[in-house]
Amino acid sequence: GENLRLSSGTASFNEGSVIDVETLNLSGSIRNAFANFDGTVTAQTINQTGGTLGGAGTVTTEPFNWEHESRLLKAGEVIVTDQLNIGGPSWPPKYLDGKTLTLQGNGVWSGDGDIYSYYGATWNNGVTATLDLQGDGNFDWRNTGDYATFNNEGTLIKRVGVGEDNHSYFDAALNNSGTVDVQAGVLSLGGGGNNIGSFTAQNNTVLLFQDGIHTFQDSSVIDGRGTVRFNRGTSTVSGTYDVRGTTLVTGAVVNFEG
Repeated sequence: GENLRLSSGTASFNEGSVIDVETLNLSGSIRNAFANFDGTVTAQTINQTGGTLGGAGTVTTEPFNWEHESRLLKAGEVIVTDQLNIGGPSWPPKYLDGKTLTLQGNGVWSGDGDIYSYYGATWNNGVTATLDLQGDGNFDWRNTGDYATFNNEGTLIKRVGVGEDNHSYFDAALNNSGTVDVQAGVLSLGGGGNNIGSFTAQNNTVLLFQDGIHTFQDSSVIDGRGTVRFNRGTSTVSGTYDVRGTTLVTGAVVNFEG
């Protein structure tokens, strides 16, 4: 395959097209550089430091390096089979705008940069995936279009941060059938969700469920020696609740049915 580079203008590939490239490099302004794929794309590597990756097709890559102000736009899916690296400065944000991002390998989200979501964006953390939160970036729905969804079938780890200032916030419906492990700082889950997996708050950490409707099915587990806080919203806990640290309920309705 060839290398494909775009830093300005528009490149469009129609439905039915099949593209195989070694490296796809996108840069430039999100308003002036568009790569629209309505067919099938396979790339060994994607480096996106700007621009907009759009279209309704399926884009599959091994590593995906996603940095600086850049956008994933419209329907379609980006599948990362190996390594997802999310970095760059704290401002401006990145945008997951109506597209589905699926991680099948390992992911590291470093730094404090946020990802803004719009129009029913979906982020899938697959059964073989581990997403490691090594900073305090937020997955932030911007009140435009349908609410965002984060489906965790694998492992979601909050690894870096000390105290309540080191806070990662997911403003999305988080459906957990895998493992959520808070090892440092605060992880706040702000959009409800349906859960059959496990949540652990390690010592000196905070796991915060707030707003929305959080449902924890019979097979779910919430445990750990940290703090689990329910703040606003409604939570129904039908599974195992074995928090050895602190449980706080502030302005929430919590039904323990296990």
